[in-house]
Amino acid sequence: MVGERAAAEYVAEKLAEVGYEVTYLESGAKGRGNAIARLPGADPGRGALLVHAHLDVVPADATEWSVHPLSGEVSGGYLWGAARST
Repeated sequence: MVGERAAAEYVAEKLAEVGYEVTYLESGAKGRGNAIARLPGADPGRGALLVHAHLDVVPADATEWSVHPLSGEVSGGYLWGAARST
């Protein structure tokens, strides 16, 4: 088991360990898995918060971006990039 499926199953396992309701779904292509997690809030009358990420990562050339792709900068109402783990 390698690739996105392994990554999605790992993420699903870790999220389940801390209390999220997790579903694993194939995207339509074999081995292209997704982990979908839900953590109900304390007040169902309030709006939801959606956090979206992806498991497939490709190199990003910072010269092709208007905001550095790994900066985590908030610009134009969006959070750009992410923190890089070392």
